Order: sequence, then structure tokens, then C-alpha cells
Amino acid sequence: MRETVREEALDALQYLMLGSVPMKIVWFTVSFPAAIAVGQILLPAHPGRLALLGVLPSLIVACVVMHYARVILLTSADGAEEPPQMYTDVLVGSVKASFVSLILILACVGPGVLAISLGKPLVYAIPLLAFGLLYLPMALLGVTVRRSLEAALPHCVFRGMAAHSIDYIKIWGFAMLSAVVPLVALALIGNVPVHMQLAVGGPLSIVPGLFLARLLGRFFYSRRMTLAHALGVRLRRTRKVVNAGSSARGSKPVIAGRRIDANPPNGRHRVAPGDASRQTVDTPAQMGKHTHTPLRRRQ
Repeated sequence: MRETVREEALDALQYLMLGSVPMKIVWFTVSFPAAIAVGQILLPAHPGRLALLGVLPSLIVACVVMHYARVILLTSADGAEEPPQMYTDVLVGSVKASFVSLILILACVGPGVLAISLGKPLVYAIPLLAFGLLYLPMALLGVTVRRSLEAALPHCVFRGMAAHSIDYIKIWGFAMLSAVVPLVALALIGNVPVHMQLAVGGPLSIVPGLFLARLLGRFFYSRRMTLAHALGVRLRRTRKVVNAGSSARGSKPVIAGRRIDANPPNGRHRVAPGDASRQTVDTPAQMGKHTHTPLRRRQ
């Protein structure tokens, strides 16, 4: 039975308490003001045009946070229950995550914000901003799981919205609620220097960002057949790992390139590198040749 959006939201909240996630949240929260302090100490007395270099350390921390959120979204979209590690591919992943997030935010929210800042009539500016905010979560989900900016094109995003419109509106509502606190804080300190905005807005955005990443990942996983077709994500038929003493389980689709290949060479299902239970399982065709097929551990 498919999870409801309420159950997925509760799962996302509980996920933030699992494993090393609480310690990472604390580490990220402390890192923002520490990075701001380091940046200000390194600046000369009269920085002039070098003033922006003072926020560079805090921007690096923000990129690492976005990388971790991206890893959470990807692993959750594959059905993982345990929090992932973020220590692999941190440099490239941080650059990629920050670049994609910046492009999508500018494309979706930028026009509405620009219209309001230019003093355009609110009857036009507010709907434009609301449409961009509604468009953003599905575009972010599609680009992340498909690993291509093509998934942010209107035909993909609109198909994804239409596939589960009611559930998506609920997901969007949770996303907006999670963003209320950092947005209100930034609005209250809008006239302070940039480094102060990062020192306040950065820590307040960590928990909402990780919560949204888990929520979007579970949203995709629970509806992977229809959403994968809508967003252009290629799924591969795979089989779950069979533990010693258990019976074989049915196959299910996950994002291509993960878990176990459904049609491997030589008729063997081999667990991907790094899996804790490295075993091979006979295919149905091979099982028909003999009555009992013991599980054989990889050497």
C-alpha cells in the first residue's frame, strides 16, 4: 500500500533523528557562524572590492549542505531507509548541487521577485511568484533523479504535477511551511550586510532543506512508476538482495544504475559493489533445473 503524504512527512521528520544526521545538523549549524568569523578575520581593514571574499567560507558550507541534501534525495528516491554518508565526491557533488539549485531558483523564483522589486502591480507579480514556487519542487526533483536539466522543462514538470496533482499540492504545502521560518528571518534582517544574512539564514535553512530532500525522495519512491515516466527517468528492473536463510523476493524497479541488474550476464544477479551482503541468486530459469538452490557467497 502506497504511503500517504502525511506518512511521508512524518517519515521525513523521523529521518532527521536517525544515525549521524543530528550530528551533521549540529556541525552545519556551527559551521556557518564559524565560517563567517573566519572570512571577516581574513579580510583586510579596508577590503573595498574584496568584501565579498568575506562570505566565501560560508558559501562553501552552504554548498556542502546542498550536496548532502542532494545525496539524501537520491538515496531516498531509491528506497533507502538509512541516512547516507556524504564523504564521497564532496567537492564535485557540492559544486553540482549548488549550481543546479542556483539555476532552478533563479529561473523559477527570480521573475516574480524581480517583478515585485521593480514595483510592478501585485496582481501580476504575486501570481508569477506563486507559479514559480509551485514549479520549483517538481523541477528540483526531476533534475536530481534524472541528473539532467532537461527534467526541469515544462513538459516534464507539468506531467509530473498532473500524475499526482493532489499529493503534489500537499508536498508543496509542506515545503512552503518548512520555508516560513528562514524566509521570515531573512525578511526581518533584510537591510543588514550579506555576511550577517548568511549567519542567520544559513543555520535556519538546514533542517528545512534536509526535510524537503527526504520528503521529495520518498514522494518519488512511492510513485516511481508514474513519476519516472513523467519526468523521463529510466528505471531498471531489479531484484532485492536475498539474505541467507530467506526466500527469494519479487523484483521491483529503481533508478537505473543502482542496486542489482535484473538481466545480468551469465544468468547471475550480482550485488553492486559496497553492498553489505554480497551474494548471488539463481535466476528463475536456473532454479527450474534443480529443486534446491543454495545461496552461494561471493569469494
